[in-house]
Amino acid sequence: MVGWRYFQTKDLTMAGSVKAKTPSPKNVPYTVAGDTLADIWADIEKKGPKVNGKNRAGKTVAKGDANPNCGFKVKEDKKKGVFICDLATSVVNVSLVDCTIDHPKLKSDKNLSAKAKKEWKRFMKELMVHENEHVTAMIDEMKALGKEVVNITKQVEDADKKVAQEKALKEWETDVLAKIDTSTIEARLEKVNKALDSKTGHGPVLDTSIP
Repeated sequence: MVGWRYFQTKDLTMAGSVKAKTPSPKNVPYTVAGDTLADIWADIEKKGPKVNGKNRAGKTVAKGDANPNCGFKVKEDKKKGVFICDLATSVVNVSLVDCTIDHPKLKSDKNLSAKAKKEWKRFMKELMVHENEHVTAMIDEMKALGKEVVNITKQVEDADKKVAQEKALKEWETDVLAKIDTSTIEARLEKVNKALDSKTGHGPVLDTSIP
């Protein structure tokens, strides 16, 4: 989802800014059951969301959203007989939309031992911490993208004032779209998610040896 505003300004000296909106992920539980932790883990392996082709306990997904605005200033160089249009990105609003966390929900723990109940609670707490780390990694990547976009500037000269403005805007749009294209953002977010899972091993491990 992209969009922008284009407006005239008298001052292009101030650096552009990136504004990020931190998402509130929607929890999407799936029910698992078992009389032992080993049984429960087997159910997770059967019902859990797929990540890179393999069922995992949890999965976090989101779409990146970037909306840049730009400002321009036009001055006339009478000696050269041209109008000079300076265009700069003023602000980039970034966020995550449709952010969800799939995670297991135990149907009942009545048949688990006290030690097994404690282990399940530990596992779930650490799993949700891990999944929220994915949220943080993705919004950080969107902030990084915003910083790249906010540095995009253009300067175009033309004998026609309107043409100078149109050319500057077209060049800016081309470079911005290359950064905030939906497929480009998806690839960036997928990369940071894979990097996090590679580093952490897809989150905590449930100790199924506990009776």
